[in-house]
Amino acid sequence: MRMRISFVLLVGLGLLVTAWGEEKAKAPATAVAKAAATAPSAEKLIEQLGDRDFQTREAAAKAIEALGPAALPALKKAQGHSDPEVRRRTSAMIPGIERAAAFTPKRINLEIKNKPIKEAIAALTKQTGYKITINNDRGDNQVYSFAFGNTPFWEAFDKVCSTGGLVLQEYSGNDTQLYLWAQDSQVPYVHREGPFRTVAQGFYYSKNINFGALPRNQVVPTSRSESMSFNVSVYVEPRLGILSLGQAKLTEAEDDKGGSLVPQQNNGFQGGGMMHSHYYGGNSRFHQQASINVAPPSKDARNVKIIKGTVPITLLVEKKPEVIVEKITTVKNKKFTGTRPS
Repeated sequence: MRMRISFVLLVGLGLLVTAWGEEKAKAPATAVAKAAATAPSAEKLIEQLGDRDFQTREAAAKAIEALGPAALPALKKAQGHSDPEVRRRTSAMIPGIERAAAFTPKRINLEIKNKPIKEAIAALTKQTGYKITINNDRGDNQVYSFAFGNTPFWEAFDKVCSTGGLVLQEYSGNDTQLYLWAQDSQVPYVHREGPFRTVAQGFYYSKNINFGALPRNQVVPTSRSESMSFNVSVYVEPRLGILSLGQAKLTEAEDDKGGSLVPQQNNGFQGGGMMHSHYYGGNSRFHQQASINVAPPSKDARNVKIIKGTVPITLLVEKKPEVIVEKITTVKNKKFTGTRPS
């Protein structure tokens, strides 16, 4: 599945935003519970999809879509419904709701009181199914308390890590484990949105002066080139997988003096006019890094005011095993057993 995520970096405020969707306003828990108690069930709404009245069918369809992933079991069961209109409408709904479910973050409901940080990590692992390993357990006897209620995974994960002095290691192995490193440091420019976690890594500046082999008619006997890039890391929850990042595009970039950092044609910088981006960490299933060329800042600039851009990302949402046989005519009514690959 291919989608496009956006990033906004406000260095002065220490904020990194990955905006791939708008956050819905959170209703009070009592109001949500009351509305859930009075709302028709997915099964009743599905029956209304076959009603003779068009408006009733449309209202039922909208109500089912509002239920989101919770309606999927009933929708899939309705594929065997006797009414062809119900089968048609439910079949059309399932793919969109499945996509929405794929991009819904896991929610953490957890209360930990006076426990070592490794026990808090173990509780996150148990609730999510994600393997989280502390590489250098220092045997810290300090205890911590956490309370998470319907909290997105990355938010709860970063809270536990920052409190316990743990940093996510940028591991490039082809597995889904999250490796943590106990160290006295912080990761200040992070934003979490849905199943994504984006981290601003910094800027890299390079300047080269060549005087080894130059044209005979060159007045100044040197050749100079400069380049600067912005490095960013993109994470996704381990239940998904990043297949690739596409060509990043800067839409706005400005330093604290008002100078644009968006590369322009013939700006004297290497790659001027070319929106180069380079990706590495390609062996990781949940983490990729990007390095995007930017134009030089203003002469007296000291900080970046804002960076906005987009980057396409191709995700592995689901894997379905298939049984392949060589002689199809010999397998009628036969059963097969095997192991599912990890």
